[in-house]
Amino acid sequence: MSPNLPRHFFSCAALVVAACAGPVGDSAPSPSLVSNASGFRLPGFGEESAPRLIESLPPAASVETLDLGFLPILVRPQPEEVAESKLLTAAVGALRANGYRRASILLEDYRRGSTQSRIIRCLHGWTLALAGELELARNMATALVSGEDPAAPGPAYLMGVVLDGQGREADAFAWYQLALRAAPSDADLLVRTARTGSKAGDPRFVLQCLETLDRRGALSLELEPLRAQALAEAGEGESALLVYDLLLGQLGENPDFLEEAGLCAFGLGNERDDPDFFSLAADYFSRAVEFNPQDSRASYNLGCALDWGGDASGAEMAYMRALEVKPDYLFAAENLAELFLREGREQEARSVLEEQLRQPLPDTVRSRLSARLKRASNEEASASRGNGAERLQP
Repeated sequence: MSPNLPRHFFSCAALVVAACAGPVGDSAPSPSLVSNASGFRLPGFGEESAPRLIESLPPAASVETLDLGFLPILVRPQPEEVAESKLLTAAVGALRANGYRRASILLEDYRRGSTQSRIIRCLHGWTLALAGELELARNMATALVSGEDPAAPGPAYLMGVVLDGQGREADAFAWYQLALRAAPSDADLLVRTARTGSKAGDPRFVLQCLETLDRRGALSLELEPLRAQALAEAGEGESALLVYDLLLGQLGENPDFLEEAGLCAFGLGNERDDPDFFSLAADYFSRAVEFNPQDSRASYNLGCALDWGGDASGAEMAYMRALEVKPDYLFAAENLAELFLREGREQEARSVLEEQLRQPLPDTVRSRLSARLKRASNEEASASRGNGAERLQP
């Protein structure tokens, strides 16, 4: 198995079709959720409560005292509009305090009594999504991207947020890219694009987003693992290792970072046929094992790094440790058997493989192990040993 190291623009028409035909927009918005005047209603909030709610609100803010910078730019209303409305002022205050459900109720009532500006609809949909009302937000996003300007950045951003919330990161990435054209410096959008771009397999675009954040002084430490992964996936392994070392130095021995760094170093060893990188990978993996001796995968990865680096004795111990923790660890058993075969220890290789064949296995795996066992039983097999072609990587 290969090392586990960690789409692009569609046309606007394709994006809209995807949103309206797939799970995001598989049907027209429900009549119970959409109306010409009152927009989207939260369950349990009756229209008769609106006057009482408005009366209880504090006065609207003045333009001079308003700070809307915490809102993503593509859902940020004009200060003048907010200052004219007690409801909008209260909604902004609720959003600042992460009171998304209250803010969505306030925005609903504001929309009922105001012109239906696109930015307010986008803000309302964004708020619903963050409040966990993804079905309502999905319907609103679908209606917006099916409207007069399907490529408008606000609706595109909202659709990305909805898809992101549904766990469809690769689809969200395409919408974020579209929105990024209009707001290339928005921190929230850059972070969202970078995170989903990593899931979509576009490390170069991820790095562009992170570099933009870095230039603006907005690249937090929690985003550095994303940069390390993107560098590794983009073929810049040595730069990735520098970032991993930075993270390990600042955050301590994190097993996930140790594993990713080890895999990155292992990949460089393969790419450059350089045993020094296998030794470096072994160092990362051994620290992961020290952190958690019951992590069978870390022991297996350590065995691979030592095996490829030429330390057969150390590799044997690591593979056996992986099998001690997880007796049915097939990859560890197969690599250990191959190591025994290279050293002429056919009986031990057969014993390892026979032990694995005693457990229930898929037919393809059983066939592979049986072929290895046959090779181990073949007295003439020694002529083909030693090239490592049968070993399984981390």
